[in-house]
Amino acid sequence: MAYFALIDTSTSVIKEVVNGAKRFRSGTPPTLLPAKGLHWLPFVKVDPSFDSSTQIRTGPVDVVTATEATRTWSVRSNNQGEIDAAEDDHATLVMKQMKALVTAINDGSLVPGANVSNDALKAILKAHL
Repeated sequence: MAYFALIDTSTSVIKEVVNGAKRFRSGTPPTLLPAKGLHWLPFVKVDPSFDSSTQIRTGPVDVVTATEATRTWSVRSNNQGEIDAAEDDHATLVMKQMKALVTAINDGSLVPGANVSNDALKAILKAHL
């Protein structure tokens, strides 16, 4: 499946990316008149897979050459500060949820061992968040 990028000739900026098979009857774009200031180039997307728990994806960065347009994302490992911040955010969320549960138990809204439906439990906890 071939993709094509519509390029602004004066600025080399990608204006649009299309699937050639779906957009053009022949599968390839037509040649545009130079007066339009636009032209089509084959499009390449570089989007590596990554593990969101340990890596960060940055980009995209577009590069337009005479023969193709490329959109590239980069992947880098999280630094220790980012890992610590994510762990702190998760711990804060868990503490908030636990505080709501303990408060509901302490004020009698939720009786341990009571047969409470999920919807009722959700309503009780939401009232204490």
